[in-house]
Amino acid sequence: MVKFIAEVSSNHNGDLSRCLKFIEAAKDCGCDGVKFQLFKIDELFAPEILAKSEEHRKRKKWELPVEFLPEISRKCKELDIEFICTPFYLDAVDELKPYVDAYKIASYELLWHDLFRKCAKTSKPVIISTGMATLNEVKSAITAIKIIGRRMLDSWQNKEISDDIIRTW
Repeated sequence: MVKFIAEVSSNHNGDLSRCLKFIEAAKDCGCDGVKFQLFKIDELFAPEILAKSEEHRKRKKWELPVEFLPEISRKCKELDIEFICTPFYLDAVDELKPYVDAYKIASYELLWHDLFRKCAKTSKPVIISTGMATLNEVKSAITAIKIIGRRMLDSWQNKEISDDIIRTW
């Protein structure tokens, strides 16, 4: 099965009405889902980087306010479009749990097994991106998910590789 997911990322500019318009546009285009990112600049970058780099501090305005999650979820349900989000800190998994249909893990996070475990324990689908990962990193991520009993695994970009890996187990 192929699904089309619209990537909103941080293009909402901290504006809830803009978030909702992106969801409507994704639905109008025939997308099956819409994906956001939940991160906190203070947790994404080391304090030393933030102290020295105004450019990095300015990214604070890219954050998706947690307060937007209920309304984003409501809109997605209303339009029958999946709400997917990438958690970039562990507490984000819990913050997202009541609202999202699935979690998406970035390819450069594939070795962060605590994040995989926390997402998998929610029993929601976990979508992994493999674009920047090595085959061993993908295998490691799949193992981390399977260890705690996940049965659902989707690969964001490279379905053939993940299917081959799953068949070898």
